[in-house]
Amino acid sequence: QIIGSPDAPYLNRLARQGALATHYYAVAHPSVPNYLALTTGSTQGVTSDCNACDTSAPSLAGQLTAARVPWRAYFESIPARGFQGRGAGDYTKHYNPFAYSEQTGDAVGRRHVVGFGALRHDLSRGSLPRFSWIAPNLVHDGHNASVRASDRFAARLVPRIERALGPGGVLFVTWDEAQGVTGPAGGRVALIATGSGARR
Repeated sequence: QIIGSPDAPYLNRLARQGALATHYYAVAHPSVPNYLALTTGSTQGVTSDCNACDTSAPSLAGQLTAARVPWRAYFESIPARGFQGRGAGDYTKHYNPFAYSEQTGDAVGRRHVVGFGALRHDLSRGSLPRFSWIAPNLVHDGHNASVRASDRFAARLVPRIERALGPGGVLFVTWDEAQGVTGPAGGRVALIATGSGARR
């Protein structure tokens, strides 16, 4: 649906200019287990897009905080800093693994889990934290809108992110699962690495 699609000219150009992982697989269906796997190394036994579940497992957020590595997670349309609720409008908790971790409670969450207003501010300064997680809302990630709309959104945002990454910075653009794939795994998804630190 992405690689080779005429509806995604920008993302395909990005894949040709940077690096494309051609055998990258999501680990499960639906979304939440994949995000937990990305940030805790395991699905933590979660098999659904749950709202009330959480995990006390060591997470990337906790490790970054403990190591004093500057980090931020930017979510488009999130109602408030550190928001832990189910969702609102085009924002959903299911794409925010930090809302499931006890290691990103209220104080840490408000400091590190922010909206796209903060992203625009940081990009206008030309810098991002050493680790940044950036998630579009349900419209711009292609979930509730077309691949073409998602591609246009990426074409506006990605160049600004690449400039802010600085020398040696890498941006990974990926999806959480493949549509229409059944079975225990989440199917093959595109993963593109771009930025000055990415090898073609």
